[in-house]
Amino acid sequence: MMNYIFWGGKAIGNYVLNGLIENGYVPKGIILYKDIIDQELIKKADSLNIKVLKIHSFHKQQDDLELFIIKLNVDLFISVAFPFILPSRILKLVKYPINIHTGAIPKYRGHHPLSAALLNDEPYQATTVHFMTEEVDAGDILLQDFVPIKNEDSILTIRQKLIELSLNLILTVLKQLKNGTLYPKKQIGEIIWAPKRNPEDSRVDFTKTSRYLHNFIRALVDPYPNAFAFKKGDKIVKFKKSITSNKPGVVLADLGQNHYIISTSDGIVYVETDAKLIVGEELQ
Repeated sequence: MMNYIFWGGKAIGNYVLNGLIENGYVPKGIILYKDIIDQELIKKADSLNIKVLKIHSFHKQQDDLELFIIKLNVDLFISVAFPFILPSRILKLVKYPINIHTGAIPKYRGHHPLSAALLNDEPYQATTVHFMTEEVDAGDILLQDFVPIKNEDSILTIRQKLIELSLNLILTVLKQLKNGTLYPKKQIGEIIWAPKRNPEDSRVDFTKTSRYLHNFIRALVDPYPNAFAFKKGDKIVKFKKSITSNKPGVVLADLGQNHYIISTSDGIVYVETDAKLIVGEELQ
C-alpha cells in the first residue's frame, strides 16, 4: 500500500482517482482547487475516510498545504490537471512528486496540449507521467505512450483516449515503483509550448487551408469555447463540427437533391450526380 496525496479534479482527475481506488490505491488525502471541486469526488472521499483540503487561494494557503501534507506523512504525490506549479517547499515534502500530463513532453508542455496537437495536425498525442519540478512539465519522464489522432477525432474523443491511457500508465508506474523497476529518463528533444488560449483566439480565419480549418474547429468543440466567425451586423456564428478527409475522392456531405461535397487533393468540390452516394465512401 502506497501512501500518497492526490491533487486534481476535472474529468481526467476523477477518472484516474476512481481507477486508482478500484485498484487498491486509496489516497490518504485529496487536494482540490476551487475551480475543480467536484461534489461527487468529495462524497466518495468522505465514504472512504479520505482527508480533503479545498484550496481557494493557492499562493496564500501554502502554510495550510504544508501542514496538511506533513500530518498525513506521505511519500508520493499524484497530480492530474491541478492548475498550479508546486513550489519547492511543497515538492520537497515527498520523495516522489508525480504528475500526469496529456502531452508528448518536451513537445506541448503547458496549458492546452490537446488543442495544440490538433492545430498542428499531429498524427499522435501522448500521455506522459513525469516527476514534478518547479518548472512547467520539465521533470524526468517515468512513462509515456501515444494514441493516434484520427481524421474523425475531435478534442473530446482524443481527451477520452488519453484519460483512459493516463490511468493505465500511472498504474504501471506505481507497480514499477513498488518493484524497484522505475527508471526515470531525461527529456530529450525540442521544447514546444502549448500556451493558454484566450477567447479571441477562437475566431476562424477563412484565408487558411481547409485542413487547417478542420483542425481548428475540431479542436474547439463543446464544452470548449467554439470556433466562431461574424455575420453581417456582428452576429456571432459558432461552429460545432467539421468534416474533411486526408484522402481525395471521399464523399463528405449529402446536400440532398443529388448534390454532394467530395474531397479533393487541395480542398473540396461541389458536384451533382444521378448516382446515390453515401457519406464516407471513397470514390476511385
